[in-house]
Amino acid sequence: MRTDNALLYSSHHFSLKLALFTTIFCSLLFITLPGIDLLVAGLFFEGENNFLLRNSLIHNFMDAWVRPSIKYLVMILAALTALSILSNGLYIGWSIRNIVFIVSTFSLGPGLIVNGLLKEFIGRARPKNIVEFGGDKIFSSAYFPSDQCAHNCSFVSGDVAFAFATIAFPLLLSGIKKKVGILISIVFGMSIAFYRLGTGAHFLSDTVLAGLLSVITALFCYIIIVENPSLKN
Repeated sequence: MRTDNALLYSSHHFSLKLALFTTIFCSLLFITLPGIDLLVAGLFFEGENNFLLRNSLIHNFMDAWVRPSIKYLVMILAALTALSILSNGLYIGWSIRNIVFIVSTFSLGPGLIVNGLLKEFIGRARPKNIVEFGGDKIFSSAYFPSDQCAHNCSFVSGDVAFAFATIAFPLLLSGIKKKVGILISIVFGMSIAFYRLGTGAHFLSDTVLAGLLSVITALFCYIIIVENPSLKN
């Protein structure tokens, strides 16, 4: 009979495979049917280049408080990493392995893959900037390189990627706390996705694929760094 640890190891592997399969399926769907992005964006469009949540209290709150907090979380993670290494986990109760896992998840997912590569090199214009919604840019499908945006472009959503990357924290928990924590992270990510869709800042594919990429990164890093038997102390 397998131990509880072995069962957890197997469940994380299954979750990673499921996330990969879902990402492939969604990618093919958005590539094959790019009109889905225009259809969903149109649900939030109110005419005259205005979107449902663009001038709302939600938008003002997110821009003033939630989005700026990202840089502070990065600073806190950096400080925790340094403290954990210097004290060998004595002062914060987290092992260096757990800190490395958290930092790796955010650095590779929202950091390198999303903001460092996809947002900088795909060049997709945001919904609020394309002709269909009152802008002057040309719509392009997910994954296809475009020259309609030069920097910090639509594909994929950095905010959503960061929100879903918080799933890394409950992955370090166990039992009901782990399940509740993962659920909270998913709801948080979906809320940010809805907000970004509602302001015309992103297409549906930008948010869905951003969330999936962060989940894949978190699960991969967890298996490699935390669960990998060859790295056990």
